Amino acid sequence: MKKCLSALAAVLVAAALLAVPAPASATRYVPSGGCTTVIHRAKQLPYDELQTAGIAASVAWGWGAELDVRLTADDQLVLVHDDTLRRISGGVDTRRPEDLTLDEIRSVPLARGGQVMTLDEALTTASSSGARLMLEIKRYSSFSARWDATGLADLAQAIRDHGLQDRVYVGGATGGIPFLRQAPDLATYYRASPKKAAAVEMMLHRGYDLVQLPVSDLDPSVIGRLRAAGVLVGTRQVNRKEDVVTAFRAGLRLFQSDRGQRVRTWCQSATLPPDIPRRR
Repeated sequence: MKKCLSALAAVLVAAALLAVPAPASATRYVPSGGCTTVIHRAKQLPYDELQTAGIAASVAWGWGAELDVRLTADDQLVLVHDDTLRRISGGVDTRRPEDLTLDEIRSVPLARGGQVMTLDEALTTASSSGARLMLEIKRYSSFSARWDATGLADLAQAIRDHGLQDRVYVGGATGGIPFLRQAPDLATYYRASPKKAAAVEMMLHRGYDLVQLPVSDLDPSVIGRLRAAGVLVGTRQVNRKEDVVTAFRAGLRLFQSDRGQRVRTWCQSATLPPDIPRRR
């Protein structure tokens, strides 16, 4: 009788486990085994950053683009990397995006042509081109009240409206957790600093779908534990051949970079670059 009850219990436990849905991260898109590149700021020559052509072109390097989302003074979502418009306007305008309305920021001509993109324009381009996106919430800690009031909800809804739930990660260094609380159905990522690269328990507890590790701290045990939990693991910004080789040796194949084609070529080479000595 005890054996029958034990067998029945085992069947019930197995059925219960099968009924539990897989973690969201387990069903997110994962590189197919080749080397892929996330283009930082969609900056890929001959395209200037943040332009629709740059987002579409990023698909060619195997993954997509990383973009930076900010709130304007009238709570509209735009894409600007820097804290001011100085660089992208060629020094003509030095104001902060957060201090300008959407109309004001759109009226500022960019040094290489065009105008600051809205989030909606970027999502439309990603939807039509097949690009995947990483969206960093910029300066969440400085503007948390505004982000919490409208920004996070508007960002989440825009992703859903474009049907990009499985092709967009949202986060950064501080914005991922607030966004996850606002939109638990969407994917988040964490850009780990060297001081927090080994904090696996924290990363797993908070439920990130993707973690970017610094090349200076690529612990195989950390990478292994994250992957075992279904987390996609990649690097932070890498532009040097030696950094690509370091990450390659650690088993990583997802790179964020300004130099998409070169990084992907270095990684996909059948042998490591000959001018980089192998470590003994």
